[in-house]
Amino acid sequence: MANGIVQLIIIGLAFVVASGVYVALNPLPSPDEDVKFLERVAATVVRAQVIAPRTRDFLAELVKRHQSSLPEPQLDLRRRKALARIIAATQQADRPMPGLVAALGLEPRTR
Repeated sequence: MANGIVQLIIIGLAFVVASGVYVALNPLPSPDEDVKFLERVAATVVRAQVIAPRTRDFLAELVKRHQSSLPEPQLDLRRRKALARIIAATQQADRPMPGLVAALGLEPRTR
């Protein structure tokens, strides 16, 4: 019986050590890294002329996830600006491009 308890203790300790190593090797991103990521996404989205539906869903979820304010005012300002750029670029990409619409012969018909 004592042998079984020792095995359980060893397994438990191994699990704790493995969990600690995993957390140490995969730290949570800092708020600064999150804002840098948002800024990179915003720069990419601004250049896009068309946004695929799945990408649009991803961007909407990204904007929802990053709505909470950050304690550092400058970092929070950068976050808000990046989110505003993402939202504006997404809305801009929703509008049809007149040159493309005309080239495809999709002009609205007038009677």
